[in-house]
Amino acid sequence: MNQVRITTGFTRLRDEALDARAQAIVAAMTGNPNFAAPTPTLQVINDAHKAFQDAAAEAAKGNRSVTALRDTLRDDLIGKLNDLSLYVQLNCKNDLSILLSSGFNARKTPEPTPPIQKPEGLKVKTADVKGTVKLLINKVENAAAYIFEYHPRATGETPWTTLYSTTRTITITGLQSGVEFTFRVGAVGADRTVKYSNEINSFVL
Repeated sequence: MNQVRITTGFTRLRDEALDARAQAIVAAMTGNPNFAAPTPTLQVINDAHKAFQDAAAEAAKGNRSVTALRDTLRDDLIGKLNDLSLYVQLNCKNDLSILLSSGFNARKTPEPTPPIQKPEGLKVKTADVKGTVKLLINKVENAAAYIFEYHPRATGETPWTTLYSTTRTITITGLQSGVEFTFRVGAVGADRTVKYSNEINSFVL
C-alpha cells in the first residue's frame, strides 16, 4: 500500500497565500477529532500567524523598517507549520481523507506506468540512394526510445546490428545492395523493458 504523504511548499507562497493557508489549516484542525492534541498547539500557530500577519500588513504599506521583521516572522510561521505537518503525517493513520481533513495538502501518488506494448506496423521503405532504407513503426504509447535492428537474412538470427532513436523512424545507410535483410524494432518502456515487433524481410536496392 502506498504511503500517503503531506506536501507543504510554504516557502514558495506569497505572503497573502501563506496567510490564507495558515488560516485554512487552523480552521480545519480546530475541533478535528482526528488530531486531538496537535504539536505545536493551534494556539502557538495562531500566535505566530498573527505576528506575521501584522508585520506583513505594515510592510505592505511601505514601512521598510518592518520588512526584516516580517521575513523573520514569516520563517517562524513556516517552521511551525512544517512541525505541525509532521504531527499530522504521523497521526493520519495513512488515510488520505484524514490527512486532507487537517487542511494540509497531499502529494499526488504517481500513477503506475502501464506495460510497454508490442510495436506494430513496421514498414521498410527503399530510398533513391543504393544501400539505403527507411524504417517506420506505429507510435507506441509511453515508449522512452526505439531500438532498430537488422542483419542479412542469410546469417540467421545473429548478430543483430542495433541503432537507437527517440523517434519511430530511422534511415539506415551503407547496406549491401541486392541482399535480403531482416528488420525488427523494439520499443523501450520507462522501466527499460523492451518489446519487439514482428520481423520483416526485405531486399535492399
